Formats: sequence, structure tokens, C-alpha cells
Amino acid sequence: MCHYVLRMQERGIANVYRIRKSPYQGWTYTPYLGTIHSELPTKSLLREFTEMHAEHQNALYEASRKGLTIQERRKEEQLEQALKPRDTYESLLEKARLIMPQIVDGKKWSDQGRVNMPEMMKLLKVSQNTAYRLRRDILKEYHANDDARAAQYSGTSAEPQGAVTQQQEEEPQ
Repeated sequence: MCHYVLRMQERGIANVYRIRKSPYQGWTYTPYLGTIHSELPTKSLLREFTEMHAEHQNALYEASRKGLTIQERRKEEQLEQALKPRDTYESLLEKARLIMPQIVDGKKWSDQGRVNMPEMMKLLKVSQNTAYRLRRDILKEYHANDDARAAQYSGTSAEPQGAVTQQQEEEPQ
């Protein structure tokens, strides 16, 4: 079932028409709704798409070469997925700590923080939910370390805070 028609004017620009059927007669008409302007995809998105497309085409070619049907190929993929070793959350957390310099963007700040989540998902090969959990736990540790460092360097004197000086002992007399 089709509700809309997009007529491409040029790359990134399309006119949108709604497909409507006349309630009284058997013909359809397409009233104009507006124009859509979209940005071109980023180079990294294009690269990832071409890589995934190539992998998919290679898998299809291999399956057809082996004479596998679509159902047999799906069963084979499900079996491979089930037998693939999985990382524990702790091992993923360790890996995330190691790649932190690669995924932290010091120049850009957003509501999400400075951690580049798509990059983390790609490097660790995890889902979005797992990536957000990893980021939360890593930032918790990072801020706890910051608080400990701030408390360590907040005192201006070299004496411990609980120490009593000689002047304080003599004054009460």
C-alpha cells in the first residue's frame, strides 16, 4: 500500500505528493504536499553502508554458490550467532576504558557528554543500550576519580586537617 509519492528533483530535494483515491469514482489523484530538503549522508555513513552492502552481497553469493536456500542460510546464520562467544559486561567495560581516548571528543559538547556513542558502538560491536550503560559506568568512575583528586588538592596547607597546632593548644589558658 502506497500513501505518498516522492518525485526527486535533484539529489537531496524531492516534491511530495499524497496518493488519494476518489470515493465516488475509481480513479486516484495526487495533491501536492510540499518539498523535502535533506542533507547528503556523511562520508562515514556512506563507507559503513558500502561495507555492509558488500558483506551482504558476499554472503548471498556464497550461499547461492553452496546451493543454500534462504531458509537454510538463515538457519546457518542463527547457528553461527548462537555459537559465537559473547563478552561479559566486565570485559566490555575494560575494553571501553582502553578505547576512551579514541571515543572522547574534547571539542564537542552535547547533552550526551563528550563520548562519541556511534564510534563506541562500532569499535566494541555493541548495541546502543549497552553503549549507554558502558558510558554511564565509565563516567561514574571518571567523576569519582575527579572528586578524589579535587579533595586531595583542595587543602592549602601541608598539615592534615585534624592536626592541632601549638598555638591552638596554648590559647585556651
